[in-house]
Amino acid sequence: MRSLSQQQLAGITVLRSQSDALQSLLPVILEKEVIVKDVVLEVAKVGRDSGFELIFSGGTSLSQGWGLIERISEDVDFRVIAPEFPSKNSKSKALSRLKAELGHALRGAGFDIDGEIIGRDSNR
Repeated sequence: MRSLSQQQLAGITVLRSQSDALQSLLPVILEKEVIVKDVVLEVAKVGRDSGFELIFSGGTSLSQGWGLIERISEDVDFRVIAPEFPSKNSKSKALSRLKAELGHALRGAGFDIDGEIIGRDSNR
């Protein structure tokens, strides 16, 4: 897991001091929210440059992306929309490259990624 910067930690302290609702939460919970936001930003960069459309989805997107629900992030879901490929094999290879690029970007941003990134639908 990546550590937060001193500026991010100071921001959490300020937010907690200004909000009764946030004072009841442990700082580590708010730290996780910042880390989730940072992951989403890194994934969005890769998606923008890859030719794939990466869509932030699920409950965390409704909370952090749209502000529609109040919840603490438990996971981060993305949908991958692939452009047209001439064959299943070429699509599978492109998805494998995308997963490698995601791992490289997240590691480069200071996140510990153990093992390989697994696609739930096996590169379909």
